[in-house]
Amino acid sequence: MIYKHKKTCMAAEGSTDMPVSLSTRNLADKDNFSEEYKTEILESFRETEYGNLIRNDEWIKHYGYFLYENLQGSCKKVEKRLSLNSKLRRLAHLFIEFKKVVEERKQIKADSCSEMFNIDHYEELKIAIANMTRDKETGKMKNGLKLTLKYLVKDVCDAMHVFYLKKKDNQKAADLGNYMLVLSKSWSSFFKNAEESVITKRLTELRAPVKLPSKSDIIKLRDCTKSTIQDLTGDSFCLLENADFCKLRDALVCRLTLFNARRGGEPSRMVLSELTDALEDKWIDQCRMEFVKDDIEKKLLCDTKVAYLHASKIAKLVPVLIPKDCWKALNVLVDTEVRRVAGVHTHNDFVFPNTKNSMGHVIGWDCVDRMSQEAGLEGRLNATGMRHFIATEYALLDVAPRDRELFYKHMGHSEAINENIYQCPPAVREITHVGKILANVDSMNEDADNVKENSDLLAVNDANVDILKDTGNVEESSDVVTAVSDANVDILEEFIGLMAEDVPTFHIFDLSKQVDEFNVTVDVTKLIPKKELVLNKSVQESAKKFFTPDAWIAVQQTLQILKGKVGEKCRGSGSKRKVEATNLPEKVPEARNKMFFGESSSMPSMIFGEPSSGQRGQSMIVSDSSESEFQVDHSSSEEEDDSYPITKDEIKALIGSTQKVKPCRHTWSSEEHEAVQTFFKKEIEDVSTTGNKGKLHIGRKMYDFLKIHPEVLKDYPKRERIAKVRTKIINLRRQNRERYQRNLDMLT
Repeated sequence: MIYKHKKTCMAAEGSTDMPVSLSTRNLADKDNFSEEYKTEILESFRETEYGNLIRNDEWIKHYGYFLYENLQGSCKKVEKRLSLNSKLRRLAHLFIEFKKVVEERKQIKADSCSEMFNIDHYEELKIAIANMTRDKETGKMKNGLKLTLKYLVKDVCDAMHVFYLKKKDNQKAADLGNYMLVLSKSWSSFFKNAEESVITKRLTELRAPVKLPSKSDIIKLRDCTKSTIQDLTGDSFCLLENADFCKLRDALVCRLTLFNARRGGEPSRMVLSELTDALEDKWIDQCRMEFVKDDIEKKLLCDTKVAYLHASKIAKLVPVLIPKDCWKALNVLVDTEVRRVAGVHTHNDFVFPNTKNSMGHVIGWDCVDRMSQEAGLEGRLNATGMRHFIATEYALLDVAPRDRELFYKHMGHSEAINENIYQCPPAVREITHVGKILANVDSMNEDADNVKENSDLLAVNDANVDILKDTGNVEESSDVVTAVSDANVDILEEFIGLMAEDVPTFHIFDLSKQVDEFNVTVDVTKLIPKKELVLNKSVQESAKKFFTPDAWIAVQQTLQILKGKVGEKCRGSGSKRKVEATNLPEKVPEARNKMFFGESSSMPSMIFGEPSSGQRGQSMIVSDSSESEFQVDHSSSEEEDDSYPITKDEIKALIGSTQKVKPCRHTWSSEEHEAVQTFFKKEIEDVSTTGNKGKLHIGRKMYDFLKIHPEVLKDYPKRERIAKVRTKIINLRRQNRERYQRNLDMLT
C-alpha cells in the first residue's frame, strides 16, 4: 500500500516509513535466533507442510542459523540467501520422505530431523534418498539431485557437530562424529553411479556442438537487447515507470552478461561505486594508452569502459567490459529520481536492483531468460551456453600464450577447465590433421609404393620450399605444387613467429595489422636453430610485406647479427684435406634423394658446388668450415645425378678426423620457457642495471626448480641442466632490460 500511496502523494516520501511485517509466532518464541534470521529466512517460507516444518524443527532451524551467520557481510548475500532457502526446503523434503520410510519399515514415528542422523536409521536414510531422487513417471534416477543430497547431509552433520561441541554436549557430538565416520567410509559406493553419470553427461552431452547456441540466436538476442535499450533511453525528459524500468534493467543485465561471457550472477551484483569507477576510467592508466598504436585498439579504448567487481574471494576482482551502447542507459538506471519513481529502496546500492523497496538485486539468469522470450528465440539462451560458445570460438584462434592467459583470467577459470569443461572437442581438426597422418600410416598394408609417395610428400611439406623451387621440381607434379602452396603458409607463419614471437599471426595474415619495430626479436640465439629458414632470401621477400618499414630494418639488423654468429660458428682452423672418391658411396637409395630434392632432381648448388669440366678428377676437396663450402671432384659425369650430399660428420669420419663435434643447441619448448619465466620471475625482472651485468644468487632456488619441474631438460645430465637454465635466465633478463630501456627512451 505504501508504494501506491507514494505514487499519488509526494508528501509521503519524507514523512512515511516503510511498513514492517511482524509475525505473532516471534512474540512467544524464546530461542536465541536473531530477529533478522527469523524475518528474512524463517518467515519467508509459505504456510505449507515444508514451511511449517522448517519453522518448527529445532535441527533445521539451527542448521539454517549456522549458514545464515556465515553469509553476513558477503557481496553475494542475495544469491547465498536463496541458496540457504533452497537447502532448508530440500532438507525438509528429505525428512518427510524419511518419516514415511521409517514408519513403513520399523513402525516408528520420527518427530525430529535429528533422528535422520542416527546410525540405527542409516539404511532408512539411504532408501529415503533413493525414493526422493527417482522420477515418479519414468523411474529414472535424478543423478544431479542425488549428489546434491549427498553434500547436503554431510554439510548438516558438520554444522550440527560444531553446534553440539559449542554447547559442550560431548555425548551427542561423539555420536554424530561416529555417524560421520560411517558416511565417509560407506557412502562412496552408494553415490558412485551418480557421480560417473554426471561426469559422463558433462563431458559428452553438454560439450557437444549441438548444445551450443546458434549464431543466429545470438545475433537475434543481441539486436533485440540493443533496440530495447535504445527505445527506452531515447527520450531524456521522460521518467520510466516501474514496468519500463524493469525492462531496461533486464536488457542491460542481459547485454553485459552475454557480451562479457560472464556467469549469470556476476554483472547483476554490480554496485553503484563500481559503476562510477568504470565510467570515470579509474582503472585506465593514461600513460600506457600512449603506447597503443593500433587503430582498432585505440577505438576500443574510446568505446569501452571496464568495471572491476568485488568477488567472493577477498583478493580477486571480476572484470566486466561495458560497451558504449550501454553508457547512457546505465546513467538513466542509476538516476535518483528514476529509481524513486520505479519504487527502488533509497538505500539499495545495486546498479540493477529489485523494485518494490527491496534491498536485493535482480538475478542474472532471470533477466537473460526474459529477454530470450522477448526476442522470440526457439531455444532459451543462457549465460552458461554463451560461455561454452565463446570458449569454443576462442580455441580456434591463433593467439599468443600471453593473450590466452588474459582470456582465461577474464573467464574466471584455468586453461584446463576451459579445454576440458567449456569448449567443444576439436573434432574437425582431429580428423583433418591427425586423421591425415594416421591414414598415411594405415595405407602401408595396402600398397608399399603408396606409403613411400605419401611419406615423400610429407617430407616436402616440412622441408624448405624454396629448395624445391631452386631445383625446378615444382612443375613436375601437381601434388607437389599443392604441398608447396600449403607449406608456404606454414613457413611464413614460422618466420613471423621467430622474428616477432609475441605477435598473434592471425592478425598478420588477414592484413589487419603489421608487425611493429618494438615487436621484432632481438635475441639472436633463438634464431640459430632455424637459421636456414630465416636467412633464406625467398622467405624474407615473401614475409617483408607483413612488417612495417622500421620493423623490417630491425629484422635485417637482427639477421646480419645472426649471419656473423653463424660465420663464427662455422669457421675452422685446419687446412683442406683430400678424400679419395673411391671411398665414397656411388649411389644412395632413391627415397632419400627424393625426400629432400623431389623426383629425379640433381643436387642443389647450395650443398654441392657446380664443378667445371676441368675440376672432374679422382678426389674430393673438403673444407673444415661448413656444408655450404664443400667442393666435390666427380669421377664421371654419368653418376652425377645419383650422388647424394654427405654431411659434415660423415666426411670427418671418412677422413679420420678426431675433432670433437659440438652438441646441438637445445630448442626450448613453450612449456619449458613458461616454467623458467614464472619460477625465476624476480631475477628476470631485475632492471637495476643493463645488459648481462649482475650476479644470479639462485643456488638453492635452482635445485628447487629442478625438483618441481623434472620435465624441463629431462634428457640432459644435472650439471648441464643447471648451466642451460642459468643461461636461459640471463638471456630473458637481458631481453627484459632492453624492453625496459626502450620504453624509458620513448617516454623521454
